[in-house]
Amino acid sequence: MTSTVSVAAERGHQAADVWSRLDAGRGVVLTGDAGVGKSFLAAGLAALWDAEGGCAIRCHASAGSSELPLAPFVGLLHRTEGSLVILFAEVRHRLIELAAGRRLLLLIDDVNQLDEASNALVHQFVSERRAVLLATMRTGSYPSAELSDLRHRQLIDNEELAAFSASETRCFAEQLLGAPMTEESSRRLMALTDGNALFIREAVLAATEELAVEPGVEVTIERFPAESQRLVDLVRSRLAQLPIGDAAALAHLAFAEPCGPGELASVADLAGLGRLEAARLIATSEDQGRLWLRLAHPLYGEVLRHSTGLLQRRTILATLASDLAATGARRRGDVVKLARLAVDGGVHVSAGVLNQATAICIHAGHLELAERFGRRVMESSGDFVAGWDLATTLLFRGDLPALTEHLRRWQRRAQLPGEHRAVAFARAQARYWLAGDAAGAWTAAQTVLDRFPDDEDTGLPMSADEVRVNQCYMPVAIGDPTQARALADRFGSDERLHVRVRALRAACSAAILAGRLGDATEHIEQALVAHDELGPTNISALRAGMEMLQVNAWMYRGELELAERCAHQMLAEATSDAGFAFGTASLGLVTGFAGRPRAGLAILESQAARWDHGPGVMSRRWLLSMRAWLQSAAGKWAEAAGTMREIDADTSLSRHYDLLAESVRVRSLAAAGRLGDAEIQCHRWIADAAAIRHHLAEALAHYELTRLGVTTTAGRLAVLASECQSSLIMAWAAQAESLARGNLAGLHRAIDALEEMGLVVWAAEAATQALDVARRDGNQRAVNRLRVRIVELRERCEEAVPATPLLDTGPVALTRREREIAILAAQGVAARDIAARLFIARRTAETHLANVYNKLGIGTRAELARLLERDAPGFAP
Repeated sequence: MTSTVSVAAERGHQAADVWSRLDAGRGVVLTGDAGVGKSFLAAGLAALWDAEGGCAIRCHASAGSSELPLAPFVGLLHRTEGSLVILFAEVRHRLIELAAGRRLLLLIDDVNQLDEASNALVHQFVSERRAVLLATMRTGSYPSAELSDLRHRQLIDNEELAAFSASETRCFAEQLLGAPMTEESSRRLMALTDGNALFIREAVLAATEELAVEPGVEVTIERFPAESQRLVDLVRSRLAQLPIGDAAALAHLAFAEPCGPGELASVADLAGLGRLEAARLIATSEDQGRLWLRLAHPLYGEVLRHSTGLLQRRTILATLASDLAATGARRRGDVVKLARLAVDGGVHVSAGVLNQATAICIHAGHLELAERFGRRVMESSGDFVAGWDLATTLLFRGDLPALTEHLRRWQRRAQLPGEHRAVAFARAQARYWLAGDAAGAWTAAQTVLDRFPDDEDTGLPMSADEVRVNQCYMPVAIGDPTQARALADRFGSDERLHVRVRALRAACSAAILAGRLGDATEHIEQALVAHDELGPTNISALRAGMEMLQVNAWMYRGELELAERCAHQMLAEATSDAGFAFGTASLGLVTGFAGRPRAGLAILESQAARWDHGPGVMSRRWLLSMRAWLQSAAGKWAEAAGTMREIDADTSLSRHYDLLAESVRVRSLAAAGRLGDAEIQCHRWIADAAAIRHHLAEALAHYELTRLGVTTTAGRLAVLASECQSSLIMAWAAQAESLARGNLAGLHRAIDALEEMGLVVWAAEAATQALDVARRDGNQRAVNRLRVRIVELRERCEEAVPATPLLDTGPVALTRREREIAILAAQGVAARDIAARLFIARRTAETHLANVYNKLGIGTRAELARLLERDAPGFAP
């Protein structure tokens, strides 16, 4: 155990404690300010891991590589040109191969800089217990959603390393300022200077040139200006004695780090790089036989990048692009890096490289980068296929003016029938998803089909049948699934994968609308298989959207456990913005259905910043509906109202999944005590859903009526249950019928079914209604048992979840108007305001309230509020 002692000697008991957790199979993220020795300690622990017979794989993430998929891991592979999906599988296989049965440790420096695909890979290996994670991350950095999930599941711990000179750094800075400094300012200073006294002095003085410092008043420094002349001069003075060639190498490295020596071939040879390493101006590391270079101090890179003029920057980037191209750019991450350097540096790069980089970025959801690459290749080569990639990018970005202009120019280059169909297809997508013009979209597609109805040409692979199948989405999204089902049935087993995928996706959506949820899950499973067979031509956002459909289908079937499993798998396999956005939305909704809406809302919101980058405008309405429902389920009515305003302002035609938003409309009215209005809203919803045979929405609307205590809905809900493939809808129907008949045994069966599905909030609400029936029947024994059961069910929910208040209180039933007024009065609403809300006279409102007091044997609003709270545990009027 000599190695254990040597590691522990550096950090004492802290190092020994970290090692004990790693050895027990629990990961550790070392956090701390720059210069505290995180990487040194991690390297020592990794060496100890190897010495103890394990296999440690060392990786380093950086801001420069954060937009390159799997950049920290590509060095493990030999030459590869596969898609991101293929590359992902290759890296995974390579890690398992390198471990060769030994315990695997993944050492990742600056883990917060990992790209999305790498985050997903690490999450998979740690979740599956295939590897133990040892990572470093600076204090103040934000962990990824995947890292947070691993910590929440107690698979990793955080270990904060105290800075050796953090207190001295802050003390020195405060002496220079003549005033105290905020903790956040101190962290920024430490991150920039690594505790170097001279750097601290110059950074603080540079910052104070833009600040008015008052003695004794705490100073907040939002930013230490790395481009300030003081810091520029300081860094340059450090580099002044360097030969011109070595200084040029550092300037190039500032824009390329981390990189290999070959990427600096035009400005540095190995001897020059050796001199810079000896001078401790650059740091080197070796990973799987590949040498990586980076600047030794973060301030060097910050200053060199900020102080480089635009013309110099373009020259440097052009040189880096040429050198990277000369290396062969064999790794997948090199393709995107080469394209970025070439485009920013203004140098020529082949259309093939730009097309490949564009496709990679579209798949990964890096749409801004994809647009830059796509425009460059269109300008330089006019390649027709590149026009398709650019159209796809602009569609996902929701940029209608730019897409319209691009289509106008792209149309001029179409010659073959397949190319004309491709332009028409893109135009139909733009008109439908971005312009909200369903008729125009249909016409654009139909016109080109009338002109080119056959598939004999060899242009861009856009067959006539693909355009026909795409038309499936239009009637589905605006609420008429009949045509979609017919077209999907026709093409659902087509040999052409693109056609089959689109047909099956439309079939799944149509089946969900019709309540054929078993059919929906079958269609989506087939679609996912076909989608994966597409290989490099697939788009991750499309797959993620299909997976979210799958989660929704399982939920509404009443299979909450399967839905949760699918959602977790989505997150584990996510490799793009779309994957994380849809994955967290799905998991958040499932969590909310299970009685934890606040937790579900937090999950959904954790990736909200990715909504516009991944799913884009085409799915934003769907995501907003989920958010509104979770907010209402958590009792956050004001926030739900704000989200509903966003939904109402949305002009998208994609409204087939508005059922959650419609539910919010009903529940908001009920929460405000407007039970009559809530009932009217339900009946409007039912009429709209029935008109287009949207059985799932109609069933949910009838269930909302059941929650309000309306018993006339039982018959239609029973018919819907017989036509739909859903245990959940069958439970709703049983609850409605039993409530209508006053059948306590039937209500118990409905409660049991909902509880078994994991829908404990709805089970508690059904139990509340059963309690009402039992009390009116004078069955005190049943009343007592149901009170206990309601408490038990509510204890499995979050405390914040609002309950449905009892609609009948005491042995004498209240009228519907009396119930409305009782709920509003319990909330403290004055009689005149109650009258205004319900459009009745104030005297009428007061009379009804007096009747309520008389029937319940109470005399004040406070007593009424306490009575409602007692009879509906968790209800907060």
